[in-house]
Amino acid sequence: MRLVVILIMSLFSAGILSSQGIEFFEGSWEEALVESENSEKLIFVDSYTTWCGPCKKMSKNTFTDESVGAYFNNNFINLKIDMEKPMGREFGQKYPVSAYPTLFFIDDKGEIVKKSTGYKDVTKLLALGETVLGSADFSSKYAELYDNGARDYETVYKYVNALSKAGKPCLKIANDYLNSKHGMTEDQHIDFLLAGLTDADSRIFDMVMSKSQAIISKHGDEVFNTAILKAADKTTKKAIDNDYKILIDETTTKLKDYDKKLGVKYDMEANMEYAGAYNDYKTFSNIYTTYFKKVAKNDVQGCYLLNKLLSQYFLDNPDTASLQLTNLKTIAEIEPSERAYLSIVSFYSSKKQFDEAYEIATMAIKTLEKKGLDVTQLKRHQTALEQRLK
Repeated sequence: MRLVVILIMSLFSAGILSSQGIEFFEGSWEEALVESENSEKLIFVDSYTTWCGPCKKMSKNTFTDESVGAYFNNNFINLKIDMEKPMGREFGQKYPVSAYPTLFFIDDKGEIVKKSTGYKDVTKLLALGETVLGSADFSSKYAELYDNGARDYETVYKYVNALSKAGKPCLKIANDYLNSKHGMTEDQHIDFLLAGLTDADSRIFDMVMSKSQAIISKHGDEVFNTAILKAADKTTKKAIDNDYKILIDETTTKLKDYDKKLGVKYDMEANMEYAGAYNDYKTFSNIYTTYFKKVAKNDVQGCYLLNKLLSQYFLDNPDTASLQLTNLKTIAEIEPSERAYLSIVSFYSSKKQFDEAYEIATMAIKTLEKKGLDVTQLKRHQTALEQRLK
C-alpha cells in the first residue's frame, strides 16, 4: 500500500504544495512544551551542532523540502537546538545525545516517543514522521469525558481529532455529533469535518469536498489536499484488502471532480497499486507506460514511486529491470545528485555489470564536482569498483 508520504510527495510534484520547508518554533523548550499541550502535537527536535556535516546537509536538503514542510508543520511543533549553546546544554542533561544529528519526538509531558540518529533524506524523514504520528495517542484524555456524557463541541472535536491522528475509528462519533442538534459556527464545522475525515468512501469526505473552497481559504491548499489524499489512500487500501476495485473508481471520480489533474494522477497511481497487489502485470505495465509519459519523465518523485511499485510487486519479473534503469537515469537527468547517481551505480552492481557501474560513478563524480556537490559516497563506490575490476 502506498504510504501517506508518497501522497504528500505527489502533491509536491504536482505543484500543489506552497510551503517552503519546516517552520521551526522560535520559543524556549518550556514554551514548546506548553504549545505541545495546547495543540496536542508532538515536539520534533533536531539536536545538532554547527560543525556537523550531516546536520548541515539535512538542514539544506531535507528541512527545506516543500513536502517535508507541509507534513511537519501540520503535525508537529518543530524545534532546532544547537547542542553547544546554553539551551542545548540544558536540553542535553535530560536528553543525552551521543551522535549528530539526533532527532527526537517528545510529547507534552516531556517523554520521548521516538529517538533516531543520523542523516535522513526527504523520504526517510517523512516515513519516520508517519510512523511516529501513528503511535501518538491523545485520545484517552477525552474518552472518559465522552463516555460520561460530555457532548460540548471542544470535547467532541478534540476526541475525534485525537482518535483520527492515532488511527483509531472515529467515524461513528463524528457522524453522531454531525447528526445532533449541537450548533457549530462555520469555522467550527470546517475544523470538525477535517478532524473526522478518515475515508474517501464516507459521508464526511463528501461534505469536505463540498466545502473545499472554504477549507482552503482557512487552512490552505496543502492542508486540504494532504487530508483528502490521506483519506483516498485509506480507501484504496480497503479496496485492495477486499478486492473491491469499485471503491477506487468512486474515489478517483470524486478527486477528478475537485481537480482533474490531481484526480487523473491519483487514478493511475492507485490502479497501479491495485494491479500490483493482484499480480496483474499486463494492466500494471499499460498504466505504467502512460504514467511515465505524462508524469514521471518530468517528475523525480513520480520516478521514485514507479521504482517503489516495481520493486514491491514485480522484483522477479525480468521485464522490469530496463524500466527501473530508465527511471533511475531520468531522475539523474532531472535532478543530478549523489543520491540519484548512487542508485544507478547500485543497480548496475546488483546485476554484476561492474564496468558500467564504474563508468557511471566516474562520470557522476566529474559532473557533480563541477557543481560543487558532495561526492564522498560515490568516490567510495568508485574505489571499491576499481579493486573489483583489477
